[in-house]
Parts: sequence; C-alpha cells; structure tokens
Amino acid sequence: MVKKITAKGNLEFAEPEEVFNILFGNDEFVKKYHKKINSDPHAEASCWNKNQEREVIYVASVDVPATLQRLAGNSFPVRELQRFEKCDDSYIITSLPKMDSSAGGYFVTEAETVLAPDENGGCAITSNVTLEYRGAWFKGAVETFMEMKARTGFDEWLTLAKLFCQEKLMKSCSPEINDDDECFFDAEEVQSHDALLIAHDSNVANFLSESMENVSHPFKPHSMGTVVESVTDIEQLAKRLLNLEDKVSSTRIMSEEREDLKRFMEHLNSKMMQIEEDAAFVRQTLGRQQDMAFKWRKSVLFSTFLAGFAAGVTVGVMFVRLKKQTRG
Repeated sequence: MVKKITAKGNLEFAEPEEVFNILFGNDEFVKKYHKKINSDPHAEASCWNKNQEREVIYVASVDVPATLQRLAGNSFPVRELQRFEKCDDSYIITSLPKMDSSAGGYFVTEAETVLAPDENGGCAITSNVTLEYRGAWFKGAVETFMEMKARTGFDEWLTLAKLFCQEKLMKSCSPEINDDDECFFDAEEVQSHDALLIAHDSNVANFLSESMENVSHPFKPHSMGTVVESVTDIEQLAKRLLNLEDKVSSTRIMSEEREDLKRFMEHLNSKMMQIEEDAAFVRQTLGRQQDMAFKWRKSVLFSTFLAGFAAGVTVGVMFVRLKKQTRG
C-alpha cells in the first residue's frame, strides 16, 4: 500500500527565492546537512543542468530494528535525483532517492518540496512525500516505520534549514556554523544551553527598564546617534529571544518525536522477533508433520507388502495341499 504524508513549516524571515538560493543554489547546505544527520562528510551535489536537474550522492544512516537491518542494513549509499521548477513566486523541488543496494528496489520514496510566499512575506514550506514498500513481509510495519522516519526527517531538515538561512541572512542574530559543526544545531546539545540562556534573558524587560534610567548604561540615549544604536541593540536582543524560543520549541518537539520513534522501534522489533519465533515454530511443526506423514506412508507400504506376502504364502500353501489331496 502506498502511503502519502504532508508536513508543513515556514521561514518567516526570508522569501522563497532567498530560501531556494541558500538551500539549493549550491551544495553547501547538502554537505552540512548530511554531515550532521547522516555522519557523512563526503556528501556532494552536482550543479543544476539545463534541464534544471542535479544529482545528490550521500550515505544514509538509519536506526532501524534488527529485523530490518538484515533486510536493508543500517547504512547504505543513496543517489538522489533532484529537479526544480519555478511557478510565479514559488519553487517546486522534486526528489527521487534510490538506494544503491540489492534491497533498493523494495523501498520507493518520492518527495515534493514547495517553497511559496506566505501572508507575512516569509516562505511557507510544504513537503509531500510518497512512500511504498514492495516487499512481501512486514509490509504494514515497514511502511509505518518509513512514515515516522519521514516526519522526523522533515522536522530535522526544517530546523537545520532555518538556522542555516539565519546564518546567511542574519549572522549577528544566529550562531555561526563552522566546518567542524561545533556550533551547528544539535537538539540534545543545544537544549540545556538554550534553557540557561532563556533563564538569563527572562529579566530582559527589567534590564531594559533599568538601563533607560541609569545614565551610565550604554542604552541611555544622550544623542541621536546613541538613540539609533540603542534601538538597534534592542531589536537585535528581541530577535535573539525569538530565535531562542524557536530553537527550544523545535528541540522539545524533536525530542518528543524521537522518544516516540524509539518506543515504536522497540515495539516493532519485539513484534518482529515474535513473528520470527512463530514462523520458526510453524516450520518445526510442519517438519514434524511431514516426518510423521512420511513414516506413516512407509508403515502403510510395509504393512501392505507384508499382507500381500502373507496372502501369497497362504494361497501357495493351500494350493499345494489341494494338489496333494487330488493325487491321493
């Protein structure tokens, strides 16, 4: 059965064209994303050709139940064909990933990402994903797992895309993403750090109020120049607070979804192990039944042979006796 899912998000600080140029204009975001999510430092994307197509090559790492690992493994090379088209002020990017492995034909995925203007002048992002598992075993369970991974993957992609665009457009208001990824967003690493920052920034209103009353504070306006600087500082501080709130919200959502996915994987793995045990029991039972049937057929044939032999001997003895009586 084919599954279709839709996930939505938005980047309120950039227009669709800016978002497309930053995320898809070259392979910089592709490398950052796959290095962070799939631990693949060698991911690459070709340039867009005249048909508005390019190829993305990477190694995907997936945390799957043990039973599925035997089917597809937990990491595999992927070749993803991407194509885009521009419709008015919107961009439509289609992705067709294919696993470069013997099990690749069992998993079919197609994703359509739409970048469109929203009502506030930002960029609304809609992802439509089609999933299909063409194997014969565990079809429902595998497709459900693929669906959960697709939803979690979109949330991770959206969070990283937001921070990457912020770095390119507003470096003063977002953490810098270096080559070592030390400052790149990690839900588990940043969660506690952002909580501390928000705790320190919770008294921002009091801080600003006191600063306007204190002559020695740099926010105290003495001239038109200092007024402009103060307004700029306040705007930057407000933007930083909004960024922190977004990151903490995304962190909480991703953490909850990861826990749900982890519990589902454990449940799925236990179910598959139970199915394997049941299948092994059925095979053993069928084997015993076949052995019993074979032995029964042998005994029937042997009994039939003995009965025939005994009947033949009896007939022969009777024939000899009858012949002797006739002569006498």
